[in-house]
Amino acid sequence: MTIDEIYRSVRVIANKEQRGFLKPSEFNLLADQAQMELFTQRYNNVKEYQTVKAKTGAYTIAPGVSYASSQKVVDDLRPFINYRTALAYANGFWGYPERYLHALSMTYNGVEVEFVGEDRLVKRLNSSIVPPSADHPIAIQADGGFVIYASGSDLTSGIIQLTFLDRPTRPFWAFTEVSGNPIYNPTNSVNFQFGEQTHNELIIKILNYLGVHIRDKDIYTYSTTQEQTGV
Repeated sequence: MTIDEIYRSVRVIANKEQRGFLKPSEFNLLADQAQMELFTQRYNNVKEYQTVKAKTGAYTIAPGVSYASSQKVVDDLRPFINYRTALAYANGFWGYPERYLHALSMTYNGVEVEFVGEDRLVKRLNSSIVPPSADHPIAIQADGGFVIYASGSDLTSGIIQLTFLDRPTRPFWAFTEVSGNPIYNPTNSVNFQFGEQTHNELIIKILNYLGVHIRDKDIYTYSTTQEQTGV
């Protein structure tokens, strides 16, 4: 669905539930909140899967995950994945890319980098069994970016590539005003980045913000009404 189709669906249901006219500015604000809420839910699932993978060496269904498999989460988040972005070193850090939210993987000269917590860093640096090396580099995250080790001191050069999740682009229903009424402007509008399979969830979340609570299957009934009435 386009953002116009989602806006019209939300507006029809809100009107049926006597929530009043939904202004474009209100919809745009709630649309971004709904997208970020959905993103955060999926993103947290990814972190949970990664935690399980780190402990077991393989993806496993973890308690509390709301979907049947990690592939569903990955499919939903695919529009937000940036693959193998080269990082630059400056001021003591390998800086975060623009719009960066969460690291998925990193390589140093083609070798996978292990992310470790600050609480484990000193132990790893001083380890005689698994110290950081060119074959087993490690990294921590700081406010200014990543600090990467392939020896006892941090790296200042090399080819660092990061695969990460970025912040979803803000959806925007643009319009031109005609006789006091907002008319959809597709040229200046921005659709949701999430795929079609999540759009009903987004509609439900926006409606929840408006105080309207419906189920996924109820959207079809409202959509049928919308098609028949041409609203």
